[in-house]
Amino acid sequence: MADAGITATFYINAANRLKDPEGNPLPSVVDFIKKIYEAGHEIGSHTYNHACLTYECEANNVGMKVMDSKEIFEEQIVKNEDVIYEAIGKYPATYRAPFGDGMNPGFNNSTLKQWLYEYGYPYAIHWDIETQDMEHQENPENCLLVAQQHYAEKEGKNTLITLQHAIPPTIEKIIPWIKNEWMPAHKDMKFVKVSECLGLKDEDVYKTAKGPKTDFNQPDPNAKLPEDSGKDSKSKFNFIIKIIFNK
Repeated sequence: MADAGITATFYINAANRLKDPEGNPLPSVVDFIKKIYEAGHEIGSHTYNHACLTYECEANNVGMKVMDSKEIFEEQIVKNEDVIYEAIGKYPATYRAPFGDGMNPGFNNSTLKQWLYEYGYPYAIHWDIETQDMEHQENPENCLLVAQQHYAEKEGKNTLITLQHAIPPTIEKIIPWIKNEWMPAHKDMKFVKVSECLGLKDEDVYKTAKGPKTDFNQPDPNAKLPEDSGKDSKSKFNFIIKIIFNK
């Protein structure tokens, strides 16, 4: 991504795949999150175990945990943000729902939004483009073709949030295509983090304490922003990544 000049927002599951027999994240997870953040990327929450909100979601994704109570939701949020805090010294304030559950168009869940607000996540993020790279990862060439089709469907929009996963076909096929073909053909667009795509400041997407986000638990509002933030008229194209911690 550095080679392609892309700055992204990474949505983290702390204990999805890279975990010990007891289900706890391996120490390498914290180090990985820290390296991502120090490379200039943004960090958001994606639940601790990639949990579904509804049983309809679980029926299509057998074996996933279901956040069918506020207590389970709290566990998924708090345990995940504790790992993120250990890595970067801040708590995230943006959330992306696993499978889009509760956030998909036409199926917005008001209970989810209320819970998110109570636990300090005023920004629930959903995609404009889902490249379906996970579904087609076994065939890298087809994976790229499907991603290209989804990008083409949104041609002409000047603000987009696009979802990719940190898996080999994306790294080896989709990102090089974006760098070598898509970006040169869209010179009026630039890749930014979720915060800039939504017109937020860096400090808006983090907290220094748990709980509802207030003026008293956010990072220093005088923190220096990236030099190009808000200084040009280019359209915003946010590149979000979901991390799959593979062994």
